[in-house]
Amino acid sequence: MDRNIAKAVAIVELLRPLDCTMAGFAALLGYWVSIGRVAVPATAILVAASTFLICGAGMAINDYYDRMVDKKVKKARPIPSGRLTAPEAQSIAISLFFLGIAVAFYANQAAFGVAVAFSILLYVYSSRLSSLKYFGNAVVALSTAFTFVMGASVSGNFAIVAILAAASFFSTWAREITKDLEDYKADRGKKHTLPMLVGKKAAANAAILSTIVSIAIAVTPFAFGLTDSLLFAAVLAVSIAVFLQALLQLMAGKFAASQQSYKYGMLLALAAFACLLVP
Repeated sequence: MDRNIAKAVAIVELLRPLDCTMAGFAALLGYWVSIGRVAVPATAILVAASTFLICGAGMAINDYYDRMVDKKVKKARPIPSGRLTAPEAQSIAISLFFLGIAVAFYANQAAFGVAVAFSILLYVYSSRLSSLKYFGNAVVALSTAFTFVMGASVSGNFAIVAILAAASFFSTWAREITKDLEDYKADRGKKHTLPMLVGKKAAANAAILSTIVSIAIAVTPFAFGLTDSLLFAAVLAVSIAVFLQALLQLMAGKFAASQQSYKYGMLLALAAFACLLVP
C-alpha cells in the first residue's frame, strides 16, 4: 500500500469517523427535536460539524495519551502499530479541537461555550485523569448528553431536549459502569474503576439506580402532557422493556449481554424521541 494512503487510513482509524458521525447526527437530532420537525439550516450544519470535529479530536488525544498501554493490549492501533507517530496524532487532535471550536463560534454563542468546555474537559481527562475510569464514565455520559444540547442551541429551545439529554446521561452512565464490571479483571493494575472503588455490588446498584432514573426522566414528555404522540409512547415502551432486560442481565452477572442490551435500549430511546418529529 502507498505510504500516503496507509497514513490516511491510519488517521481515519484514529478519529473513529463512525462514532463521530453518530455524534454529529445526535446534534442534528437535538435540533430537530427542539423545533419538532426536520430542517437543515446552515447553523445546524455548523453545530453538527463542530460536534464531529471535537469528537474526533477527543478520540485522537485519548489514543495519544494511551499509547503506552495500547502497545501492550491494542497493538494494531495507529500509534503503537507505527503507522502514525505520537506527535502526528497529538497535532491532529489539537488541530481538530481548535477547528471544532472555530466552527462552533460561527454557529452561535451557546454552541461555542459548549465546544470550548468539552474540548478542555476531553483534553484534561485524557492527559491527566485517564486512569480514573470512574471519572471517564461521567465524561462519556456528559459528552453524549451535550451533543443534543449543542443541537438545541441553534433554536434556543431546550425544554424537550433537556429531557432527552438527561435520560441519555443516566443510561450512558449505567452502561459505562456495566462495561467496567465486564472488564473488571482486564482493568486491574491499569485503571481505577467504580467497581474497584466501591465494590462490584455497590457499582451494580449504582447502574440499576441510574437506569431507573433514566427511565423516569424519559417518560416525562408523555406523562406530563408535553406530547400526546402514541408512536413516541409505543417505541419508548419497547425501549424500556429492553432496559429492564439489561437490568435483569446485570443482576444475573451477565455483564457483556447487559451492556449490549443497554446499547439497543438507548438506540430505541433515540428512535422514540425521533418519533416526535412525525406529524
